[in-house]
Amino acid sequence: MADETASGPVPKQPSWSPHPSLSVVLPAYNAADCVASSIWHLRSELSGVYPKLEIVVVDDGSTDQTHQLAEQAGADQVIVFSHNKGKGAAVRAGVQAASCDVIAFTDVDLSYGPDVIRQVVDTLLDSQDGVQVCVGSRSLGQKNSATRMRQAGSTFIGWLARTFLRFKSQHESIDDTQCGIKAFEKHCAKRIFAVGKIDRFAFDIELFHIMFSWGIAFKTVEVSPRATETSTVKVLRDGFKTFVDIVRIARFQRAGAYSPIAAEAPVSAPPDAPARAALARSAPAQPAPVNPTPAQPANPAAEQALDAVVKSYDIRGKVPAQLNEALTEKLGLALAQFWQEDDPTVSKVLCGRDMRSSGEALAQSFMQAVSSRGLEVIDLGLVSTDMLYFASGSLDVPGAVFTASHNPQEYNGIKVCRRQAAPIGAGTGLERVKQLAKLELQQESNSAPAAISQLDILPEFVQHVISFVDVSKLKPLRVVVDCANGMASLAAPAVLKKLPFEMIWLYQELDGTFPNHPADPLNPENLRDLQAKVLETSADLGIAFDGDGDRVFFVDEQAVPLSGSVTLGILASAVLAKHSGATVLHNVVCSRAVAEIIGEKGGQPLATKVGHSHIKAQMSATGAILGGEHSGHFYFRDNFKADSGIIAAVILLELLSQTSQALSQLRQPCERYFASGEKNFEVPNAAATMETIAKHFGSLPQDRLDGLSVDAGTWWFNVRPSQTEPLLRVNLEATTADECQARLAELSQLIQT
Repeated sequence: MADETASGPVPKQPSWSPHPSLSVVLPAYNAADCVASSIWHLRSELSGVYPKLEIVVVDDGSTDQTHQLAEQAGADQVIVFSHNKGKGAAVRAGVQAASCDVIAFTDVDLSYGPDVIRQVVDTLLDSQDGVQVCVGSRSLGQKNSATRMRQAGSTFIGWLARTFLRFKSQHESIDDTQCGIKAFEKHCAKRIFAVGKIDRFAFDIELFHIMFSWGIAFKTVEVSPRATETSTVKVLRDGFKTFVDIVRIARFQRAGAYSPIAAEAPVSAPPDAPARAALARSAPAQPAPVNPTPAQPANPAAEQALDAVVKSYDIRGKVPAQLNEALTEKLGLALAQFWQEDDPTVSKVLCGRDMRSSGEALAQSFMQAVSSRGLEVIDLGLVSTDMLYFASGSLDVPGAVFTASHNPQEYNGIKVCRRQAAPIGAGTGLERVKQLAKLELQQESNSAPAAISQLDILPEFVQHVISFVDVSKLKPLRVVVDCANGMASLAAPAVLKKLPFEMIWLYQELDGTFPNHPADPLNPENLRDLQAKVLETSADLGIAFDGDGDRVFFVDEQAVPLSGSVTLGILASAVLAKHSGATVLHNVVCSRAVAEIIGEKGGQPLATKVGHSHIKAQMSATGAILGGEHSGHFYFRDNFKADSGIIAAVILLELLSQTSQALSQLRQPCERYFASGEKNFEVPNAAATMETIAKHFGSLPQDRLDGLSVDAGTWWFNVRPSQTEPLLRVNLEATTADECQARLAELSQLIQT
């Protein structure tokens, strides 16, 4: 084992946390045959070794189902390029998206298996004297034609590098630049890859050139691949390509592109990464801010807070412990760059907030940061989330709203979108935002006071909502509405007072302390007051909104709550009566009755993954008129494919006005099966547990659209890993209550053993 050290501008001593976490980057090209099994092996063999294991798959323009299978297998991040760019570009994207203390990359087929990854990573962790990189060096003890060919190719490439890049003699031992396993201290990796430019496999030579130039201390450790019978090295072909890239590296060096200062510039996305990728699509490099500030030492506490608040589909955390004005400023700078990368024509940004007391200061810090990047900021003031989506769609402008939805008062957060209310979430850009925010944490704050204009979007929103129904057909129904002191207190009265209903309001005052009950109608306890008022007033129905107004739940005239699946079935009936043959989306945890109702009403049912970004993407792809989730989110094609609680409410009220049936009767065709409700199980390895379940029920039809769905005829279930916790989420249905209970017990025992 050889040490290579030198002095230079990069800090020499990595500061490991007491229990370092590990990100493994897997560049993948047409790897459908192995990507799922590789993810499973990594989880099985490394999850118990490192306190956090993150797997980042970069699909480098595959023509097969590599990225879909990686998502189904539980990769933490899946980045997708629209066409093949090369292993260097794939590794660079994966490293910049990774979040753990140590970042390693290896081949997707695990030719260097989990044991070798651990060997290289642990060598790095155990090293002294500021070693920041550990390089695997291929052992060529076994001699055959393949290894001789590889050795000849590596020697030739090493000679080219030393000749043209003037590697010093002390580096001549590094001939095997093409070994597919390396591990980096996180901040070192991000600096190196921030300046990398070579996309093809000569990116390894570029890595060494940067390390030598900067004086980065590294170690080598001999490793052996699992198989040496074949070789992909073509000496003449690869030698010529490498020669071309080495000449490019030399030119970049002379131009100062590899200076440590260049490493501190914000990292642009690959120019062809699509909107659904972790790195934003169509991302030409943006001009650096005026008077850029020098890089500052990393702030571990701020990075931990950032890791904690960036969720799968939004940003959310406790104020001020996790989310504060300093962090929202960095997020504002990051989102400004993201929006500009995503669409260079963007010139305006919307910003709104809910009624939480922390919202005004957080939003002001955010808006000033966005404005400092040259974007015009339009302050919408107090808005519900669906008002923000409407504003984004109608004005064709990206936006953000400060809200923590149904969370308690000590929380706040940010929901963000592209123009036309297009989603930004897991797989559609939120990883890129997080990456940019971490880079901003290394810079001094320099946001200047900004000119911010105001806009009241409520009047236009009211007219938009009313356009979904025929007002002349509405009847004077008696309706109880529980606003839960949330943003529905602003939007719902403005809409419903224009319609011929007798309204009875509960908790209509905007109050972010939620003095009456939490603004989470999914919890039955929070519906008690609404149920009591419906019975007391002999109302036709009750309506409950969540804190930011994008979700809605109903209770019938007998005060019995409707599930999200039942509501979706009723809404589908109403919409399909006007648009026969249309496609209606439902996620995989909705009741089977939903798809049956859609088909019976002449529509086309289509299952989707759970999550707003998946439903919105499918609505764009299929032209679906309606989509829904069991959690109470309902999406409308004519609402810019976004979800809205108040639009769902007025459509249901119109349907009730046109039928002689009470809601308790209208719901009955949608309640055909007995459901377990969502059950959560804490497991050490969600992916491995899912494979155990799949094997146990191997004789039954299975589907991997989202997690694992199994159909046993009279009963069926779906299990999905949580995006943020070591949990498996289980939803099960059966034709009888007894079978539902018995099958849930069987599945629970299997999971827990």
